[in-house]
Amino acid sequence: MSPRALAIGLVATVLTLCLDWRVAADSPLRVPRWTAPPPRVTSGVTTRRVIVKFREGTHIRVRGYHFVTEGDDDLRPLVRVLATHPSVGAARLFWRAEGEYNLERSALEAYSGYELGDRNLYFVLSLPPDGDAEGLLRALNALNVVERAYPAPLPRVPALSYDYLGPRTPDFTHGQIYLAAAPLGIDAMYAWSTPGGRGEGVKVTDIEYGWHTEHEDLSKLRRATRIGFGPGEPLYIHHGTAVMGEIMVDPNEFGMTGIAPETEAGMASVQFLETATALDLATAASQPGDIILIELHAPGPRYNFRTVRGQRGFTAMEYWQDNFDAIRYATAKGVHVVQAAGNGAEDFDNPIYGGRFDPVVRDSGAIIVGAAEPVTQRVLGFSNYGSRVNVHGYGTRVWTTAYGDLFRGGGDVRRYYTRRFGGTSSSSPIVVGAVAAVEGVWRWRYGTPMPPRLLRHVLETTGTPQAPNRRHIGPLPNLRDALQRIAHNRSPEGLIVSPRGSVTVRVGDPVQFVGDGRDPDGRVVWYRWDFGVGIARGEGAEPPPVRFPRPGLYRVTLTVVDDRGLADPWPAV
Repeated sequence: MSPRALAIGLVATVLTLCLDWRVAADSPLRVPRWTAPPPRVTSGVTTRRVIVKFREGTHIRVRGYHFVTEGDDDLRPLVRVLATHPSVGAARLFWRAEGEYNLERSALEAYSGYELGDRNLYFVLSLPPDGDAEGLLRALNALNVVERAYPAPLPRVPALSYDYLGPRTPDFTHGQIYLAAAPLGIDAMYAWSTPGGRGEGVKVTDIEYGWHTEHEDLSKLRRATRIGFGPGEPLYIHHGTAVMGEIMVDPNEFGMTGIAPETEAGMASVQFLETATALDLATAASQPGDIILIELHAPGPRYNFRTVRGQRGFTAMEYWQDNFDAIRYATAKGVHVVQAAGNGAEDFDNPIYGGRFDPVVRDSGAIIVGAAEPVTQRVLGFSNYGSRVNVHGYGTRVWTTAYGDLFRGGGDVRRYYTRRFGGTSSSSPIVVGAVAAVEGVWRWRYGTPMPPRLLRHVLETTGTPQAPNRRHIGPLPNLRDALQRIAHNRSPEGLIVSPRGSVTVRVGDPVQFVGDGRDPDGRVVWYRWDFGVGIARGEGAEPPPVRFPRPGLYRVTLTVVDDRGLADPWPAV
């Protein structure tokens, strides 16, 4: 049978569609999903919650609290394991409709270029108080159908504990030195003078336990999106109120002033949800360019996932694969995710973490935040650190809403303020404020959301460096430099060198594409190719040869991006 021919329309960089920009500038070529070995479980592990993820390609589901298969998976070994733990209950970890997850996975894999995990294969197992968690974990991880099973310790908010000390509310902005110009602060005041620099149009969803929604200086919490709220008073309401106070306190004549005071609020409580479930629901409620903040950490492998010596050994939440996969879905959608590094004094590059924090091995796309002293930028002893930690904020003596050690407002909790908020709990909201400002300005200037990895790159390469120390926590964001980088920048120009114009080739024959890029005030650092529906994307000036699988007309686009994160906005044929 003679080969049939197809036409390929060749057009250089086109940025008229938001989807084209994000796919091109934020997505490598089909990055595979990395599968880590199960976390090390030594004797004595105690947990009442176990996460189990079945292997990709299986069709295991929970129906009526029992595992079943909708394919040909052999569940007999799983049934035998669970029969030896008769009081274990099983439930889906991710709650939305199974079909919705399937459709979303296909769309976001094509959209982002990343292979994403099947969220329908995650489940949470609940053990009784006297349950044998160690035995269950070892037995599950020995099964062929199980990708990994691991303990899910209860997360905590990563704040430092302080004793409380203890008319019209005064103006306390003089104590918010993190608002000041670099190197003292992040220069939020400069961002306020720039259109979009107050975070206009950006929603920040905070994932933790509780908030005081009636605080006098946080009107946005009263109209916030709410996820996971249950009956009774939420836990740790001072903590959540202090976090949101740094970001979005109302711009008025009393109290504090938020870094990005025009952002909108979302609140996702883990008091009745697993962290990954909250992440998933927050992602569904977010649009590209919105922000999710993870204000949690949990005991990691250092002490066998147990709480000992305060917060020693606590680690960032993306250590656990269910959380990592949920974060990757968010960043694939174009949502910025910021997470506290945690207060465990842990080195993320230590072999005990099995490469989970090695950015070469796996990268969720999130921004991980360490903690430093105000002004000096010295790493605080409790802060986790390592090559995966991107930037830092202030981890002590942060002025914000709640707690009441600075001002108690006549004993009215709605008028409480503090000057002692700390930990990676206080450093992370500072970075969220910076992200909101950069995102707002980018959106105002270019009309599309800024890709998460590009925004992270801008913050990492424009910030105030940390004080010299082997414990890496990255720079403190500098909004003046970051915003000037994305504003005073001439666009690069891309060109498809070969083949030129419209050409006809045979189905299945290899076609070698060659591109070129020029930048008048910098250099081109990214080349992203899109060869049409159903064909893997390419990267580099000369991507691997492409074979077109069926007859038709294919539109090929090349996007070039410069070293300041700006893409070519004009078509070149």
